[in-house]
Amino acid sequence: MSDEGRNFRLSKDVLPSVYKLRFELEFDRWTSTGQERITLRTSKPTREIVLHALDLDIRKATLDGDVAKATSYDTEAETATLRFGREIPVGEHVLEISWTGSIRESLRGLYRSLRGEERYAATQFEAADARRAFPCFDEPEFKACFTVELVHPAGNAAIANMPITSQVSMDERRTRTTFRETPKISTYLVAFTVGPYEFTEVVTTPSGIPIASTL
Repeated sequence: MSDEGRNFRLSKDVLPSVYKLRFELEFDRWTSTGQERITLRTSKPTREIVLHALDLDIRKATLDGDVAKATSYDTEAETATLRFGREIPVGEHVLEISWTGSIRESLRGLYRSLRGEERYAATQFEAADARRAFPCFDEPEFKACFTVELVHPAGNAAIANMPITSQVSMDERRTRTTFRETPKISTYLVAFTVGPYEFTEVVTTPSGIPIASTL
């Protein structure tokens, strides 16, 4: 059967509502190690969860604690299919995935940037490149809330969609920065960057929002 006209859109039988994302960014090797916890709802019984993933190596996936029996990839559709040993009933579930990927040279997904000796990591997910950074339901209709946690080289600033809620020194090499949960947004609007940024003085808008610019 010809692939012409194949529908690469995800099924609406599985809908995410909340992502909790953690990225460990390594600038020496330009690698990213990730873990996520996705709260989702199924509207039909199934044994498979299909979501977008491209250039990622999914190391482990569990649904409500049950480990996926197999993971397969469709590079043309840019999807990963997680197959489970039991039927997944209708209702709310928790999908947890760990993966590895690279911090890419090209300006798509999670990418690297150099300025002299300075190293930066940043994201460009529009229009459909969030799938290059983390497994997700990477279509605009699949809106959800996102919490982002970054483990990154110490001495660097971390910036994301939302304000920082905590920043902890893990050791002399690494800092963990966590951001407030976003409102419901599409995956292509999720954004973060890490690097040796310097900032202007913080000012407050008339509506009470503090803002600063990078230098």
